[in-house]
Amino acid sequence: MAIAYHPKFEYVAVDVAGAVYIVAAELLKVTAEKCGWHDTHTVATFPGSAVEHAVFRHPFLERDSVGILADHVTLEQGTGAVHTAPGHGQEDYVIGRQYGIEIFCPVDASGRFFHAEGAAGRLPRN
Repeated sequence: MAIAYHPKFEYVAVDVAGAVYIVAAELLKVTAEKCGWHDTHTVATFPGSAVEHAVFRHPFLERDSVGILADHVTLEQGTGAVHTAPGHGQEDYVIGRQYGIEIFCPVDASGRFFHAEGAAGRLPRN
């Protein structure tokens, strides 16, 4: 539903074989190693605060995700950009409500994912 960035971290947009990725600058080296990126070109450097409200296309669903800012994003692992869905955890719920992001949880009472109908794959708020 959203992508959380830490407002004070430095991020880089890097071109890798014609695709551009946004990664926390401090995590670029380890991310490049894990992803097998041998040749990266930094296109831009910016604070996380710069991507607040930016719109990103979901990589495999027909919907967009919005850039939000969250202090719970860390540099301990990953890319410094955190998938956020208000229906999947306390921190996600709190920050999602702050940004008015719809609550979406395609998990049934048995804990299994189910296919949600609609182009955006959204359910009504709880």
